[in-house]
Amino acid sequence: MSKSCELNLINSEYKDGEKISYYEDEIIVKEPINLKIIPVCCDVCEFAISNIIDIQRYHEYQCCSECLTLWAEPDRERWKKGWRPTERQIIKERKRRNSFPLFLDLK
Repeated sequence: MSKSCELNLINSEYKDGEKISYYEDEIIVKEPINLKIIPVCCDVCEFAISNIIDIQRYHEYQCCSECLTLWAEPDRERWKKGWRPTERQIIKERKRRNSFPLFLDLK
């Protein structure tokens, strides 16, 4: 007979913005209550969400900081109503960004 992988919950509590669950075998699981999950890539250009500025911009505009500067900020009202660049515009922007040289410091 195989052993189940389920944990037996003993108790849960809410403290300092987290749900804390206590399980058998002294296992404690902490979960942020208001965790906002964002995707790995920008919904518009599909480049990686790569820094804290991208994360902050994504929460408000659902795009990376590059797309915000290029498309969302120039016409915020239209953006907030759902307008997005055409596929042709996005492809052109991807090509532009991919043309930048990449420098790695391997020290």
